[in-house]
Amino acid sequence: MGIIRNELAKPQWNDWDYAKESNHDVFSRECWNKTVEWKVLLEHAKKTKGLCHLMFENTYPSRLFMANIELLEAHLYVFGDLFYWLTGLNANTLDYGLCKQALSYIHFWNMSCYKDIRQISSELCEIESLFIECLKQDPLWADLKENPMWESDDWLSHIRKRMDDPISWTEEKSLSRHHAFAYVREKYELHEADEETLTHSISQILQLTHFFIILLGACGNGCYYDFDSLLLSFRKSEKAQSRYIKTWERYFDGTRESVIEKMRNNPDLAPWVDRYICLEGDNNLIGRLFCEELADGVFFPLKKEREEDYYNTDNWICLLTIAAVLQEYDEQHATATAPNKDDDEILLTKLSMFFKDEEIAKRFLDAARTMEDRRIIALVKHYKKYGNCTDTSKALWNVLHEAGVYTAGYSNWSAQI
Repeated sequence: MGIIRNELAKPQWNDWDYAKESNHDVFSRECWNKTVEWKVLLEHAKKTKGLCHLMFENTYPSRLFMANIELLEAHLYVFGDLFYWLTGLNANTLDYGLCKQALSYIHFWNMSCYKDIRQISSELCEIESLFIECLKQDPLWADLKENPMWESDDWLSHIRKRMDDPISWTEEKSLSRHHAFAYVREKYELHEADEETLTHSISQILQLTHFFIILLGACGNGCYYDFDSLLLSFRKSEKAQSRYIKTWERYFDGTRESVIEKMRNNPDLAPWVDRYICLEGDNNLIGRLFCEELADGVFFPLKKEREEDYYNTDNWICLLTIAAVLQEYDEQHATATAPNKDDDEILLTKLSMFFKDEEIAKRFLDAARTMEDRRIIALVKHYKKYGNCTDTSKALWNVLHEAGVYTAGYSNWSAQI
């Protein structure tokens, strides 16, 4: 008769459920270090896989086979329902737009659960493969192979090609066992099969399984996060400010290098301080730290030896702390050391040597003083592209660096320019 579901039933989430908490900013107190209960989904996937093993016996056509098909379809729908309740994303809709939503809902705290996420995906892949093997029994495959359902979806069309591969599950079956299951089929004889319902169930099982595998791939499993966006959220966070940033302000009376040296002496931050300093302002900071570099500045995939480091969110907190503290220091000192009019005239005279005229140099300086180093680089490139900046050599960096306009070292300037 097929699966009948009550689509009017809606989840009643409490404020502390992940589906509700994930609507807050990633570094809010509500979201801080909160993850999805992946173990629930993992256990259900393992149990669902067991149903496929029950279907390996040649029980088609029989009520027993139809019951197992119905049970497998039901348990895959349950997986989608559990996913919805645990994350807030309704996976049973088969809406591929959810994969993009998952990047914000299943935020970066879940990276620490990457092994569970991968195992769930692995279980689903096994369910898909086992089920395909189950469909190869006679006379089922003979009835199915010409069914038009394979053309209704690109993925199903791909599955249809796999159906012609040799059976990979080849357990030896005795003659006695063969006769035993012939008796079982007779015991659960199916007088008239509902071919339409069976075809629909098979199609749904294959589509649900494939969609869940794709969706799991977007849930913190190898996703590369935008460091600048995370840094902005981190600095806005009350918890990050009180716990990770404010404690360093007592060192802000000294030089920038003295603050860096203090961070080098911190056991948590020490492994990341110099790595960050070397890449400060680099658009591909995360890629250069953790990923293989391909052509044209593309970084993918993760380096095998850095995978554990990448998925450890404590490492990200260390990197974000270092970046946030240095940004706070630079902003406070930029305000405290604002140049007077005479200093401006001297600086403009120096800058005019690198720009088309003094007016253009002044426009550049006014804009650069409101920017971070990365944006200053972009501004220099823009001026150079249109012929307004005539020299981007070390000499220009030196003028801007001495004036405190561009704070990063020359190696950073050179790499970016």
